[in-house]
Amino acid sequence: MLTVVPLNWLSIILAAIVSVIIGGIWYSPSMFGNAWMRSMGWKMEDIRKGMKNMTTEKRLAMYGKAFLISLVMAFVLSLLIHLTPPPSVQNAVELGILVWLGFIATAKLSDMMFEGRSFNYYIINVMYYFVSIIVMSFILATWF
Repeated sequence: MLTVVPLNWLSIILAAIVSVIIGGIWYSPSMFGNAWMRSMGWKMEDIRKGMKNMTTEKRLAMYGKAFLISLVMAFVLSLLIHLTPPPSVQNAVELGILVWLGFIATAKLSDMMFEGRSFNYYIINVMYYFVSIIVMSFILATWF
């Protein structure tokens, strides 16, 4: 049975928002967006064409879903941080690294192998999650 812990919903929402912002920056052309597109076999023209054909509602729905995914991650991470005594920034970051290594890095590696993706694709995606989870862990531990 899970122990009931007091959660700071403001910190959970903030962590989710920051995760989405990190994703937007991470996959931008000025960071790793161009390398990510190449690893997918896409060109900038493909992205522009796809975005041009996408309605505003569909774009908002995409970002809304990304936010909900990040919100679930932040919620679960917050629970884990509070269930790991004592809840401190160092323990939270260490827990974030373990969650990343045990679940994200391994699951994404399996995806890469079975989908036939390149190692670059794997590194770009998995390192986004590493950075995002560490920052979320820091926010959640700082604001509990």
